[in-house]
Parts: sequence; C-alpha cells; structure tokens
Amino acid sequence: MQTKQKTIVLVGFMGVGKTTIGRELGKRTLLPFADSDDLIEQQTKMSVQDIFATKGEAAFRALEEELVIAQLRDNKTHILALGGGAFMNANIRTACLQEATTVYLKMDWELWQKRSRKLKRSRPLLKTNTPAQIQQLFTERDKIYRLANETIVTNHLTVNEIIKQILAN
Repeated sequence: MQTKQKTIVLVGFMGVGKTTIGRELGKRTLLPFADSDDLIEQQTKMSVQDIFATKGEAAFRALEEELVIAQLRDNKTHILALGGGAFMNANIRTACLQEATTVYLKMDWELWQKRSRKLKRSRPLLKTNTPAQIQQLFTERDKIYRLANETIVTNHLTVNEIIKQILAN
C-alpha cells in the first residue's frame, strides 16, 4: 500500500524565499504550488498592502486563517508558502503540523537585513515598524518557526541546494 505524500508547507520570516522555493519545488515535484498571500489577494481582489491599510491586520489574519486551513484540509497534496506571520496563529500552526510536513526556511538576521532593503515597498510591517521592532519580531517569530517539522538554514544556499535538502527529508 502506498501512503499519500504529504503537503509541504514553507514557513519563515518575510523575504527569506518561501515563494521562490515553493514555486521551484512545485515544478520539480509536479505538485501544485500556492502562496497564502496570493490566495488572499485572489479571494479579496485586493493587495495585502491594501487589506492592511483599509481593513486592518486583524481582518487580514482572520481571512488568512480561513484560507490556509481550507488549503491544508482539502485532501490534495501540494506545496504551500505561508506569509511570514501566518505560522504565529495557533490554529494555522496546529493544522500545518497535523496535515503537512512543515519546513522552516531560516536565515540569519544580518543576512536578512541585507536582503530586506528590496522589500520595504511591498511589506506593510516594514513600513510601520522601526528596525529595532523588526529585529524583535524576527527573534520572537524564530521561536515559533522552530516548531516546524524541519529547519533548513538557507543563509548561503542556492535554491537548488535548499530544494535538495527539502526533498531529502
């Protein structure tokens, strides 16, 4: 009897490459790929930035919970990249750990800072928080991300090397 392959959920701080890795992983495994932020934008016909600006973070997080849990419970195997804050939600986290293999794409703070300069325009939390607040958020979220089934330190790895590690586990 062949067991059903599990969905792979990618978690980690914003800008670490979850969407890039997820797309490529989907191509290589021939599994469908979804990004939770894209799902929200498709459902609402609004950008994440606009949802934060007009409806607030709480409304965004409620919709995120609904859509992510529905994706995980749809009984289809796929690759799912979560927005940086999604795994902080206990209901999402529980569903991920029960229904999927959850992989934390971890990056050191110093390297993330170098990469993050490109992100400011598109990430609501980077616009509204100071660098010290963002570092605190990075540290706090790391503690929760570590609950994932697997952790891959991505610092200087190529996309190909990261995917090989995911598939090897």
